[in-house]
Amino acid sequence: MSKSKGTAEWKELKKEFWGQNVTVDRQEWGYIDFSPQGMNEVFGGEKLSYEEYLDVQMATGKGIRGWFALCHREVPLGFAGQIVRITKKNICFKRIYVSGMYMDGECFDGREDHVWMSVERFEDYQAAI
Repeated sequence: MSKSKGTAEWKELKKEFWGQNVTVDRQEWGYIDFSPQGMNEVFGGEKLSYEEYLDVQMATGKGIRGWFALCHREVPLGFAGQIVRITKKNICFKRIYVSGMYMDGECFDGREDHVWMSVERFEDYQAAI
């Protein structure tokens, strides 16, 4: 795919789904979350404009957080993780193992590495030594 064709396709995709509460799976870019509320779930997302938020997903989405995206779109069953750092606002997991279920009842397991999340609901946890 040429760069200009990819750029034109990206502009069309943004125009089609702008501001909608949907996640779109595109082979070229991975999962793109068009929900404006999704910015609040991204570490540092409050510093981005909505357009920057979408462009960052397009630029980096192909190789990251696919298992979390599946849990978001399908049925999450649980997760377990190893905490490496805790700040006043955030917690960093060295790795997280997720399990979920597709709508047809088939289950899946996956792993994500180096995940930052809000410390909310993790106040009683400690980092692994």
